[in-house]
Amino acid sequence: MLLGLLLSACSSDKVEIGGSPVVYVPPSAPTQDAVITGLKAAASEAKLTAPLEVSTVRPTDHGPGRFFACLKGTMLPSPTPKAAADDSGREPSILYQTPLSGTEPRVAYYSVFFDNDVYKGTRQSVIMEACEAQQFTPVDLSLPPAPPKSPPKRK
Repeated sequence: MLLGLLLSACSSDKVEIGGSPVVYVPPSAPTQDAVITGLKAAASEAKLTAPLEVSTVRPTDHGPGRFFACLKGTMLPSPTPKAAADDSGREPSILYQTPLSGTEPRVAYYSVFFDNDVYKGTRQSVIMEACEAQQFTPVDLSLPPAPPKSPPKRK
């Protein structure tokens, strides 16, 4: 009986910090500046090249962040002729897929995730995100030109 009393004294249905209950505030959509910053990181991680396009930011419940945008870009062929020749004798299987070979770049879709203004990560788009069906607008993620240096002050 004493054990039950001690254990019930430790339980509480409200968690309070400083006298007020902790309230969950869901993340909000990222600002345009945060989206551009996240898209730059995602394009760099995925090794996407121009032309780059982005969809509108949408909420989600199945990624590393609460909001995401689709990023459409170009992937250049990566295997070198020597690497392709090394793998030519290998049989395709479920565990080993023949790498893309060819000289043509291909279009790739990535989902870029955010919580508030925080970039949470990227992954190649999955079917339920429907990135291929989105409307895209071109985006220039190149670094803005450095501001011109002011001439040195003369004494």
